[in-house]
Order: sequence, then structure tokens, then C-alpha cells
Amino acid sequence: MASDEKKLSVTKAISSGIQITSNIADLDTDFMVADIRHSQLSSGHFEAQLQRVTLKNAVFDSGLFNQRLFGMGAMPGDAYTLSFLTEPSEEGHLNKSPITRGAWIFQPGDEIYGNVPPDFLWLTLCIQRTALEECLEKIGTNPACLAMLGSGPVIPQTEIAKLEQVYKNLYHDACAMGDVGYADSIEEKLIFTFLDTIGSTPSRQAGAKIQPPMLKRIEDFLRANLDRPITATELCVYLGCSRRQLEIASKNAYDMGPVTYHRRMRLNEVRRRLLSEKGKHGIITSAAYDSGFSHLGRLSADYKSLFGESPRQTLQRIA
Repeated sequence: MASDEKKLSVTKAISSGIQITSNIADLDTDFMVADIRHSQLSSGHFEAQLQRVTLKNAVFDSGLFNQRLFGMGAMPGDAYTLSFLTEPSEEGHLNKSPITRGAWIFQPGDEIYGNVPPDFLWLTLCIQRTALEECLEKIGTNPACLAMLGSGPVIPQTEIAKLEQVYKNLYHDACAMGDVGYADSIEEKLIFTFLDTIGSTPSRQAGAKIQPPMLKRIEDFLRANLDRPITATELCVYLGCSRRQLEIASKNAYDMGPVTYHRRMRLNEVRRRLLSEKGKHGIITSAAYDSGFSHLGRLSADYKSLFGESPRQTLQRIA
């Protein structure tokens, strides 16, 4: 995956532990306490290193993927989310904003979409709104100021390197936490670090939420038709847009055309079935036909090109 310097320390078991997976479907869960759907955009073997610390009113997640991913969905509806992105990337974006090193804030229920490059480390803190309001009252700040927060990159009150180190130290403290009282202390420190990041009197740092309606409709249409191939023409008819508009939207989001992206989604669906139903008789054939692949030879070639192994090799490897 990435160099040892970039990897998180995983020497101690935490909450749900460490998850190493080759199945993209495993990420379409409640991992970030949010409804985020992921699709693998790169080829080759997929692995993810995911970690979580669950406290009383906050959840601290972090992760590292060895392949490029596209993800879209919504942040939790009852919590504020602060993410630290550890380095800039020319290969990725979040809600059309280039990925920059620093702090990003998301309002409750914010819709997001992003193209995340491989070997990119992130740390995310989700704080329940009520807990955040209580901490604001403790420092004499009107909780109504939360309504002034925007979404997107924020200008931190202190240097990013210092904030990142604070978060990492607190993260490891939380990993090794003992009794409940200590856990509450860690949580309060995390929340106050959040407040230090955005300032005691938050101001709108970015514009309104940006979730292009076309992109959401494209994604919904593609996911609703994973059982068959689609054409760009029928997608244009469904969206009521031109071929050029469709290609631009798809290129910006996925770095590839919609038909190619849809085919990768269907290949990932085949892989999900192989991994989840590995003992089922005839699973390769049924998974292929259910995902709209009628030619098993072509499926095998495309599958191997994307995942670095044939469907049969996947089954043999996990047997």
C-alpha cells in the first residue's frame, strides 16, 4: 500500500479493529456514520485500511485505500463532520474543490461526492450536534453560531501541522482509552480541538453545498441498471441533456465516460457476489448473467484487467 510513514499505527486493537478487504462492497456501509457509496475506479487488487474509535458523542474514523475511489452520499444528519486531509492531491476532488492539505468541514446532512486518489490518508471526526452545543456553552459561546458554518475547506486558527499532530496524539490516546471517564475526557479534548480549528466565532468559510443534480441522477440511473449494459444515448434521454453535457459531467466526476464507469460498477458487483457467495454452485455464471454479462470469456478478460485475477482465481484465493 503506502509507505510506513503514511500508514497509521495499528499496533493496538481499537473498537471495531482493522479491516483489510478486497471487496469494494464492504465499504458501502455505515463506516463514517454516513451514507457513502463507493466505486473502485482503478484496476488491480483493492485493499483498505480502516480504523474507528467510537466515543459517547463522537466517532473518529481514519482510512487509507490502495486504489482510487469515487464516493458519493450524505454526511450524518445529526452531527458536524471535520476531516483532516493530510496532503494535497492533483488527482482528487471533493464537491468540485481540489483536495488540499488541511481541514474540511461538513454540515449535518451535507451531500458530498469525491474522487479520492490511492494511498491518501484521512482522519475524520463526527460530533453530535448536542455535544457540540454543550461545549460551546461551556466556553461562553452562543450555540447559534453553528448556523453560520459553511461547508468545505476552512481556514484553521493554528498551523495545520500542529493540529494534525494534536489529532493524531488524541487518536492514539482514544485507541488506548481505559474507563468511561477517561473516554469522556478524550472526547471533550477532540471537540475542543474541533472548535479551535474553526474558531470560537465560526464564519461561513465556503459557499453553499454543491451536489450537481445531474451527477446524482446519473449515479442513481447507473445503480438502478446494474443488471444490464446501458448506452450513452439512453442516459442522455433519461437526463434530458446533450451527449457533450453528459461526457463533461462524467469526466469531471469519474475521469472516464459513463458507459466505462457503469461497466466497472457491474464488474464490482460480480466481484461482490463471488466474495459473498463463494460456496454457491455456479456462482460465476449466475453473478455474470445477473450483472448483464452474457459472454463469460469477455467477462473473465475484463475482470482480470480490472482486478488482476480471473473470477475463478478469486474463488480459489478465498476458498
